[in-house]
Amino acid sequence: MFGPLTFGKALKAHREGEALSQSAFAKALGISPQSLCDLEKGRRTPSVKRAAKIGLSKNPLFG
Repeated sequence: MFGPLTFGKALKAHREGEALSQSAFAKALGISPQSLCDLEKGRRTPSVKRAAKIGLSKNPLFG
């Protein structure tokens, strides 16, 4: 079972689809690699502003 699609899973899929490392993607977003890891693992939820900067909706179904 894969489980529900979350913001973190969508974010990781987006990053991997662009063939970017966590470090490179975090730098492009202006956040630390640890913050990106926390977002991808669901330990942290982005603000609407941060989600917009990333280019994904907080709800991946509408992204």
